[in-house]
Amino acid sequence: MRRRELLATTLTGLAAGAAGVARAQGMPHGLLPGRLFAGQEIVVVLPPSNQYRGIAKRLPEFRQLTGISVRFVFADFNRMLDQLRTELRGRAASFDVANIADTWLPFLVDDLMPLDELMRNDGLDLRRYPPAYRAGAMFLGRSFAVPIRGYGQLLFYRKDAFERARLQPPATWEDLIRASWRLQQSPGLPGLALAMGYRPDHSNLHVWLNFMWARGGEIFSDRWTPRFNEQLVIEATQIFAELNLRHEILAPGSGNFAEEQALVAFAQGRAAMTVGWEWNLPSLVAPVGTLRRQQIGIAPMPRFGQRPAVTYGRSLSMIPNPHSARRDAAWEFIKWMSNPELEIAVATDKSAPETSEGMVVHLENFRNEAINKANGDIPRASGGSLEYSRILPQIRDWRPVADVLSQAVADVGTGVRLARPALDDAARHVERIMRQAGMIQD
Repeated sequence: MRRRELLATTLTGLAAGAAGVARAQGMPHGLLPGRLFAGQEIVVVLPPSNQYRGIAKRLPEFRQLTGISVRFVFADFNRMLDQLRTELRGRAASFDVANIADTWLPFLVDDLMPLDELMRNDGLDLRRYPPAYRAGAMFLGRSFAVPIRGYGQLLFYRKDAFERARLQPPATWEDLIRASWRLQQSPGLPGLALAMGYRPDHSNLHVWLNFMWARGGEIFSDRWTPRFNEQLVIEATQIFAELNLRHEILAPGSGNFAEEQALVAFAQGRAAMTVGWEWNLPSLVAPVGTLRRQQIGIAPMPRFGQRPAVTYGRSLSMIPNPHSARRDAAWEFIKWMSNPELEIAVATDKSAPETSEGMVVHLENFRNEAINKANGDIPRASGGSLEYSRILPQIRDWRPVADVLSQAVADVGTGVRLARPALDDAARHVERIMRQAGMIQD
């Protein structure tokens, strides 16, 4: 039996026996009855955020229910992956629970334990989350994490300019193009600030993926051979490039923009629209940006005609450390931390800015009226974008693949190359990368 399967069996044995009792005794969130782990303290490693500070404020509630103490350790997000890999590979137990980004799972999965049986026993169903968040907590069809924080793509638009022009926020990319033409005529505001060029963050791919997926394209086949030079993707890439080359609706400089620069252009009043994430909002308004909050409208990502919008979603999830002697207590905490009622409490509490954030991950909470009232309807817009969301390919070699693909998309989007030769060359290069990584087997 593999190490992670043995660890999972040890943990699920206790849960299977107690889950029915927990339900019978009315314990909330699938927590086990009897305060079985009272007196234990668990360490939770996670990056700083107002959401997590809001949860920290409510840790006494968990201790009252279970008798378990919890200590949050806020770590540098940019260093966490390497630190977790070292700890897990060395079977260390300096932490009991950790918060991981979805893109980290391929690097960590060999040292984690599957959670599917635990989830079934305790009634924790990943179907309560948007598709991208579910996918980001799974690997090869098995569940290894529980979503706690996530980001859907959003369309930010100049609400004041749209109202003066008597325009509705665009529901489709066709609407967006028409609105851009109208706004460029009067008041002379460029339509869209967009990351179109190559940058190390590969942010031009974030919107290109919307075009590619909506047209039915894929980056890889089931055998990990490139598919992004198929005709559907060629056409999608041409349509993406036409925002710049044919329709001419992009703000000056978009051909060299990274995502951050596109957001700055919007914040400085140099574009009527841009694409971002909900965490970007504070940087768009004064004193960081030049806009007032009431000038900014927020909408879900546009769709293509009658096709649904298929967007890129990002998430962070909680994992138990399989090497911890307190992993049973750790699983109790993950169940409590991921419950939708706690999410409502944190998202609607505006008593202190440092513990206030409207971040939600449960499908039901994107539509929650109290949450949306407290957070300017951002969750509703984010939930709309995430309905058919997807994630990046779960491979360890995504970064070199993305380098090649981002450069090809940038060359097409800025008119340097045509879509067919650019993507054909990129596909040959990516196939070499995947063969060298051992992902393609002849």
